Amino acid sequence: RPRKRPRTRRVAHHDVRGGGRNRRCGAGAALASCRKRHSGRLASRSRIGTLGRDRGPRLTESAASAVLANAGLIIANPNCSAIILVTALNPLQRVFGVERLVVSTYQAASGAGDAAMRELTEQSRAVLSGDAPLPEVFAKPCAFNVFSHDAPVDADTGRNVEEQKVTEETSKIFDQADLRISVTCIRVPVMRAHAESVNVTLATAASEAQVRGALEASADVKIVDDRAANDFPAPLKASGGNDVLVGRIRPAWQARGLDAH
Repeated sequence: RPRKRPRTRRVAHHDVRGGGRNRRCGAGAALASCRKRHSGRLASRSRIGTLGRDRGPRLTESAASAVLANAGLIIANPNCSAIILVTALNPLQRVFGVERLVVSTYQAASGAGDAAMRELTEQSRAVLSGDAPLPEVFAKPCAFNVFSHDAPVDADTGRNVEEQKVTEETSKIFDQADLRISVTCIRVPVMRAHAESVNVTLATAASEAQVRGALEASADVKIVDDRAANDFPAPLKASGGNDVLVGRIRPAWQARGLDAH
C-alpha cells in the first residue's frame, strides 16, 4: 500500500514578548488580531510553516522559486542571521559553488523583539545620565556594550544555539551537508538591522569582477562598495529596506577566497 502523505495545514505563529518571557499566539491567529490582543508587543512577523513529518527544505524567497514550481510547499522563514547570509551567498553558490564559510554576525537589538529595543533605548538614557543600566531582556547590559549572543552554549561543541541555527539552516538551504562553516554570533548596541562579516571559499575560482557581476545580477542584493568614499553597508542604511546590502568585496588570502560584509 502506498504511504499516506502527512497532513499539512497553514499555521501562523506570532512571537510575542512580555512579562519577561516569550509567548506565542495560537495557531491560525491573524496578524491584525495579534497586534490588537497584545497591545503592540508584536516582536516579529508571522512565521508560516508546514506541519507533518516531511518538513521540506528551508529556502530564501529567491532560492524557493525552483522548488515551488514543482510542488505546492509552504516555506518557513529561516533564522534572521541565516536569511541575510544565504540571500547574499545564493548568487555565488549558483554560479561558482561555495565550499567553506567563516561568518561573524553583529546582531541588533531588534532580533530579540520590541522589548529589547526599548531596553537599549532606556539603558542608553540611563548611562548618559550617569546611572547604571539594568538588564532585563538580555542577560548583560546592551547599551554601549558588545557581548556574545546570549543563547545557551553547548558544553561539548562550544557553539551557542544561534550559531548552530545559522550553521544548520545555511547547510540545509543550500542542500549541502558537507558545507564547512564556522559562525560566531555577537550582539551589538544597534537598534535594528543585523550585520555580518563573511569569508567565502568558492568551489570554482573566480575573479573579483565575476563575483561582483553575480551579486549585481541578484534582485535581492544591493552592492554598497565605494572604496574612494569609504562608503559601505551599515545598519542605518539597511533599516527600512528589503535589500541585503553587500560591500567590502575583496580577495582573501586563499586562492578561491573572498571577503565581504
